[in-house]
Amino acid sequence: MKRATSDEIFIRGLEDPEEAYECVELHKRAQGYSDYRACYPAQLYITAGKTGGSVSLALGEGRIVGFVLVLPAWEDEKKFRYVQILAVDREYRDRSIGFRLLLSQREEALKLGIDELRWTFDPLEGRNSNLYIRKLAAVTRTYLENLYGYSIVEGLEPYQAAIANRFMVEWHIKSERVKRAIEGRREELALESLLDTGEASLVNEVEYRDGIERIKDIDISKENKFIIVQIPDYIIGIRDKDIEVAKGWNEGVGFLFKHYFRKGYILTDYVSIYDERVGKRRNYDILRKSDGETEVNF
Repeated sequence: MKRATSDEIFIRGLEDPEEAYECVELHKRAQGYSDYRACYPAQLYITAGKTGGSVSLALGEGRIVGFVLVLPAWEDEKKFRYVQILAVDREYRDRSIGFRLLLSQREEALKLGIDELRWTFDPLEGRNSNLYIRKLAAVTRTYLENLYGYSIVEGLEPYQAAIANRFMVEWHIKSERVKRAIEGRREELALESLLDTGEASLVNEVEYRDGIERIKDIDISKENKFIIVQIPDYIIGIRDKDIEVAKGWNEGVGFLFKHYFRKGYILTDYVSIYDERVGKRRNYDILRKSDGETEVNF
């Protein structure tokens, strides 16, 4: 069957309770889960739109190929929306569907006078850093350890190590930074130039051995304007090949982010460069020292 093009995929809200059950099936399929233990019940999708939340669906070829579930949230006096789950069918990935789903939620939030959305994601997933940090211009300064608990994800592919560490993302949807990004006006940081001028420091050394990239060394003595942390090309593949190497990534990267977040750095950008020598992408998270009031407009 011929896949729908990006133009043939359209976004709308949940209209029929049966679509909620389709979302549950898509969640299970997209994550590669063997059962439904980590899937949210259909009732949550159905009631979300009636209790201050929302569901956006991406439809193509007569079926749901992606969705986002958003819930109302508060922190002290701050009202925001929390993205509980974003899922895209595997055969439809890398086609800007997640980007469009989140933009639909931005538009809805702005109409309601809400200026921030938040969500979590795996710090070792470059695909997510590219979408959330680079394309959508979200930021994070929060590293949550074992957020969901080992018992929840134990035995569920692809999370063999039961690693549940997450970034908490802040998406300041009214900021000029976000507007520039979604309009395609955001300039890409010149990584090599930043390193050459001394404005930035790379704080972990990565080596390639036995076909797997692994952390060789870390250095937390550096405190430049920019701090660069290399993350894996494809952490799921590493987990499948060598779980101990995957744990090394988890522990090493977690240590670095916790340290620099405590020092007042914020993760604001992401760069991915293809390395022909090893046939893999080198992915870099870029942290910037907070300057207070203007930090969301980096």
